Amino acid sequence: MPDNAFIVELSNYFRTIVAHLTKEWNKRMVDNLNFTQTKMLSLLDANGPMKASRLAEELCMTSGALTGIADKLIASDHIVRERDENDRRVVYVRITEKGRRALKEVRVRQKETLSLVFQNLSPEDEAHLRRIFKKVMSALEQRQKE
Repeated sequence: MPDNAFIVELSNYFRTIVAHLTKEWNKRMVDNLNFTQTKMLSLLDANGPMKASRLAEELCMTSGALTGIADKLIASDHIVRERDENDRRVVYVRITEKGRRALKEVRVRQKETLSLVFQNLSPEDEAHLRRIFKKVMSALEQRQKE
């Protein structure tokens, strides 16, 4: 079990890293898309049309919060709502071509930013970071199952 000083130190590192990455993200924003909007576009691009309830679950937010974000993306033509042809009560959210183009540009900028951030790591450091991140992700995924 890690000691308290280690936990505090790691917590500070995470907060600082996230703050710096957020600033970089905001400087290099595409179509004024924030992180959550980009995550929504990414999910829709990967999964195809999704029900709003599933999308909210994947994004760990309420359906009300999702509606507000989706409305902005609809207004900017990044996504559309579509009714199921067999059951008109069911509504799907789908990414548009404009949304795909924006997402592609976001990914290019994200790669550029992260390349700059990690450019000073040696191959050995990269391997250690991968190994540690995998362990942390595995522990988090295990906690989700409990």
